[in-house]
Amino acid sequence: MPWAVPQRRLTLLAMNRAEGPQVAEGAPPQPSAQPPSTRAEHALLVEGDATDVLWLDPALGVRGRRTVAARYDAALVVRGRVLGLASTPSTTASAATYRATWLGASPAEDVSLALPVQALSGGATRRLSAQAHALFVWTDGRRPPLALPFHVDPRASSRGGAHPPLRFDGERALSPPVDLADARAVQVLGLALTDGEYAAVVRVGAAEASDSQVWLATARAHVPVDALEDAAAIEAMAIVGSEVWVVATFEFSRPLLLRIASSGELAADPQELPRDASLPAALAGGDPARLLVHDGRLLLRRRNLLGDPLPPDIEVAVRADPSLPADVVRDGAVYLVVFQDRDVASDAWPLRFVSVDCSAP
Repeated sequence: MPWAVPQRRLTLLAMNRAEGPQVAEGAPPQPSAQPPSTRAEHALLVEGDATDVLWLDPALGVRGRRTVAARYDAALVVRGRVLGLASTPSTTASAATYRATWLGASPAEDVSLALPVQALSGGATRRLSAQAHALFVWTDGRRPPLALPFHVDPRASSRGGAHPPLRFDGERALSPPVDLADARAVQVLGLALTDGEYAAVVRVGAAEASDSQVWLATARAHVPVDALEDAAAIEAMAIVGSEVWVVATFEFSRPLLLRIASSGELAADPQELPRDASLPAALAGGDPARLLVHDGRLLLRRRNLLGDPLPPDIEVAVRADPSLPADVVRDGAVYLVVFQDRDVASDAWPLRFVSVDCSAP
């Protein structure tokens, strides 16, 4: 895919195929050598000075395209559309605030919502979506993480009323206040979201410190979870009824499956998970993966939901400039990787796609 200049970030999102067309009926597709499709399979956000949103057909041809002025802190797919969260200057004060936009195929179809929340600088924003709900969580490692939950309703009218199509459910800090005098670091260990509830596991303080504390946070409260004080990481997490189930890894043992009650106490004894363990359906999902750069090579590194590595690292591309952006998303039996490269002959920076089959063990 041709591109004229280097970009700041690429975000590749798998669309929900059950939600119907992502481009308005009758909208002409962009020129492409690929066959047309009535439905987008992926959305690609290409962020530089502005953001280009591309809807891609099954053959990765461009089905639809538009440019928006916003540069998003994070974006995800909910109810078949891209929902982007951006920091925007406030109209009443110098401090920035947040704006969420549920993107349509054209500006006339957008649903935008200004949030009465001060935008926080730096840090990173994590994201989750489930059915009609979306969750953004901002964290910078020094202050309590901030949860920004949303609900969308495609059937509601965008002209106001009691049931708007995009609703903000109010921000919430996911840990108690942090005493910066003690340099107490804050880490989001895990997040979970259902169609109506969210939960986070947050550590305040270094894992090896005697005064560190792990909290289970929901929209209603945050409670300490003593059983997770020595956890190195949360590999999988889900809300199951009134409990939160986590797969936690520890330094000197196999991963454990923990069922945590709303009080922070364990609802059952921890279950040790052997390497070949099958996880409950609520926790099952695709193998986590990340991209890394080593000696000019763009590599895909995988692990299973127990935290066990799935070697070897897979070489996706060789690039001279490791600072160029890339992203990966799992879609069915494959990982789809998008990355920007330098084409010296044409003096361009094209976007390239690579599919990696992960169906084999």
